Amino acid sequence: MPLRGRQTVSDYSIYVLFDEEQVLSDCRTIISCADDEEAIRVAEQWVDLHDVELWQSNRFITRFTPRPEHIAVTGFWS
Repeated sequence: MPLRGRQTVSDYSIYVLFDEEQVLSDCRTIISCADDEEAIRVAEQWVDLHDVELWQSNRFITRFTPRPEHIAVTGFWS
């Protein structure tokens, strides 16, 4: 139970996937958030050309894939 006047935060890990299923652990970023919803909002901002996964310790939260506008802007796939 959180102490009065203090918000409890948890650490989450953001992983960038450079290949289909390969996580490059060197690209892990740890964020501290109040809950899953906040962590999801933060992790969404990391999506660019590669998929991104969000974890809390060994608990998988979600996976994000690049939006078409990210791919189109770079010219890699056109």
